Amino acid sequence: MPNSDSNSSRWPLHPLWKDLQEQISKLEHSGISRIYGKNLALEEREMRIGISMLGYLKRYAAIRCIQEGRDYMNVVEALRKMQELLLRVHEPFTWKIDVKRRIKEIELGEW
Repeated sequence: MPNSDSNSSRWPLHPLWKDLQEQISKLEHSGISRIYGKNLALEEREMRIGISMLGYLKRYAAIRCIQEGRDYMNVVEALRKMQELLLRVHEPFTWKIDVKRRIKEIELGEW
């Protein structure tokens, strides 16, 4: 017989859903979390950038290993080589303009 209560928030949860919710509550919360305040939001963005950059650094190390016929490169050496690459492509004039533009974007909430 169908439930005559039209308010779904009062319907009982299926045992599988209850179990799923319980399992999720036991997980380490390493994913998205609520961020309160400007500094916390900036720290969260900073962490995401760091994670992305580390991923790119690993890919860069793999490329260099293939180019150099090596089987491994540690993070310190990869950082040093990446720094050399970044300084070769760095343009001081556009750096200043672009950093100031990005500051303004962040202040305006456009990021």
